[in-house]
Amino acid sequence: MKRLFAQQDWQYPIYAINCDAPDTQKAGCYGQPKPEMYQALPVSKISKKWNVCVSFPTLKDPYWVAVNAGLAKEAKRDNVKMTILSAGSYNNLSTQVNQLQNCVANGAEAIIVGAISYSGLDAQLQSYVKKGIVVIDAWNGLSLPDVSSHALIDYFISGGEAAKYLMKVAKQAGRPLNVAVLPGPAGAGWSERTAAGFKKALEGQSDVKVVGVKYGDTGQDTQLELAQNVLQTYKDVDWIFANAPGATQAAVAIKQANKASKVRVIASYTTPAVYEGVKSGDIACVANDQTVGYSRIAMDLAVRKLEKQPAFGDLQRIWALPRPIVICGDSAGKGQNNLDQFVYDASLFPPGFKPTLNVG
Repeated sequence: MKRLFAQQDWQYPIYAINCDAPDTQKAGCYGQPKPEMYQALPVSKISKKWNVCVSFPTLKDPYWVAVNAGLAKEAKRDNVKMTILSAGSYNNLSTQVNQLQNCVANGAEAIIVGAISYSGLDAQLQSYVKKGIVVIDAWNGLSLPDVSSHALIDYFISGGEAAKYLMKVAKQAGRPLNVAVLPGPAGAGWSERTAAGFKKALEGQSDVKVVGVKYGDTGQDTQLELAQNVLQTYKDVDWIFANAPGATQAAVAIKQANKASKVRVIASYTTPAVYEGVKSGDIACVANDQTVGYSRIAMDLAVRKLEKQPAFGDLQRIWALPRPIVICGDSAGKGQNNLDQFVYDASLFPPGFKPTLNVG
């Protein structure tokens, strides 16, 4: 696991959902995940320099820098001409719409999209699919049934894993826990799925209670304000479950409020700041999502489709999900530290990496 990308034609452990299976929900490709080993398309089978355009919400969040790192690495391996366009914010849906139009106008043969809205781009992307353009849904989730494949973690699963961890903590503590949730932007597929998965895992139990859910853009100022509001509103909160910027800002707010001995933080995905926070003890745990790894898969799935190769085995369309694991540091409690299971090159951009908007 520590050297996942050591080989040029790499392999990667995933859960795979067959988007065309009869029991799979077509919108979003929600179905039965099966553990598999994803195999990158051998370089020897790539016939030309393909033109791939990527649009995602923002580069101000280190999560998206890790996405960028994975895409750039894979684009170089696949000899792809790649253009990356950032909309600047989760509030800029109209900007993303225009960027996708520019992708097509500039000759993109495949589009990889980190959608600002789960369903708000469906009609536009459907028109591109009809033109024969490959569309890959990555990172955030799309409801459009006709995308070529999906490469993203199911944050429903991640939210559920975080909830299960907190239920275990509550049982060990011998008392119920109160948790506030900062999922991320309202309307974004990943943040809505995070909250839904967290709540679903808690149904029918009394060990963990959700005292409040507050949505907001992933900008640091917004997340700090939300975390401060949580601490002021819910005096008996024990844990904050938050998106990555929300987790780092919750740690700041907790220190400002002198509540470090009472309130702990668990993040819903990994950034360098979250990883350092877990190591330092400012953040107790993170549901690790392996951002670099499945960004490489997103690019590989696009090239596979362009080369008229199956997405996996004999399956034409899949959802490739990384297998989430809750990673904790010493502040999570005695015997909880499992940082030795964290795989850096699958999760975070390398030290010194600068955003790369064009390859090839």
